[in-house]
Amino acid sequence: MPHLSLRFALVGLALSAFAATAQAATASPGDIGPYSPAATCTEGVPEPATPFMTDRPPVRVAHCAYGRAELIERFARLLESKAPRLELETVERMFGLPPLVTSYPSRLSAWYDLKLRGGQGADEWIAFVNFRENYYPLDDSRPPRLTEGERPTRIDPDDHGSILFSLRLYEEAPKPGSPKCVPVSLLYDRALGSGWHDDTESSLPASHSTWKSVALRQGDKTYFPDVKTERYVAARTEIEAVCFKEGRIDQEPSKPEPPSGTGERP
Repeated sequence: MPHLSLRFALVGLALSAFAATAQAATASPGDIGPYSPAATCTEGVPEPATPFMTDRPPVRVAHCAYGRAELIERFARLLESKAPRLELETVERMFGLPPLVTSYPSRLSAWYDLKLRGGQGADEWIAFVNFRENYYPLDDSRPPRLTEGERPTRIDPDDHGSILFSLRLYEEAPKPGSPKCVPVSLLYDRALGSGWHDDTESSLPASHSTWKSVALRQGDKTYFPDVKTERYVAARTEIEAVCFKEGRIDQEPSKPEPPSGTGERP
């Protein structure tokens, strides 16, 4: 009887382990990689922006305690956010960044840049995070919209400027099927599933070219997954043939921008 009890116990443990494994495998269908909110990025020693720009001031660097798949998973979760505005603080929390400071102080513009390093061995990656808030046209004669300092705030909290956020991997574009490739289609589908819609038809082609950027729209935000197409709507094969290299989110200002050169009333 003791042996029988032991056998039932072992079977129970095996079934529990199997159930746990199955639950882990199906808990987040479609996820790009694991997500560890506690995994953050810590300040490192400033480095040249690239090995070829040693004449420019060094850029801030942060070392991140997560791999390539989680980096792109965090971008996907940013796309899934239901917050009405894309804020710098949201980007910092999502990617676990140290507090950013502006690299381009202006009363009409705030630029934030950070070079990221993460992963180990074959999974090592380098990326750049860029966040911009601009009040166009950038004319010094216009009334100021931002306070001065390394971390400008809006003079009118409800007056949001044009936002540009990008995450860009600093490497050659991976080949589909390679270990470093995260298909853009995974982010595209995650965006569609959270309320974005394909708006490529309204995207403008590059100068002297019929190619235009695939674009997804949600309210006043536009997501560019770095895919080019000649069609009104990109073919599925075009989206699946691209590996993640860069993703960009733009958001329109909360107040209409005045026509350039016409002056402005505060």
